[in-house]
Amino acid sequence: MFFYSPTKTWAFTSTGTSIDSQSFDYVVTNATRLLMADPTLYMNARSSPITMTYYGLCLQKGIYNVTLHFAEIIFTNDQTYSSLGERIFDISIQ
Repeated sequence: MFFYSPTKTWAFTSTGTSIDSQSFDYVVTNATRLLMADPTLYMNARSSPITMTYYGLCLQKGIYNVTLHFAEIIFTNDQTYSSLGERIFDISIQ
């Protein structure tokens, strides 16, 4: 899957298919109450079975400060820790 933003300033690619179902939701929505500052920031997330790559288009050469936020919004609080998968991130910013 390849997607350009409507403004053409960013894009992402996603690879893989889900073996759990016939269709895969590429955007997941949190259904539980979040107890943090600005919870709307963590209500929706893009999801990918294998890899996901974001592209910032038309960025000028320079130094940028990047803040990454990670949140588990797929599993609810009533599920045990054993239902949570281990997450591995490989981040490259060039």
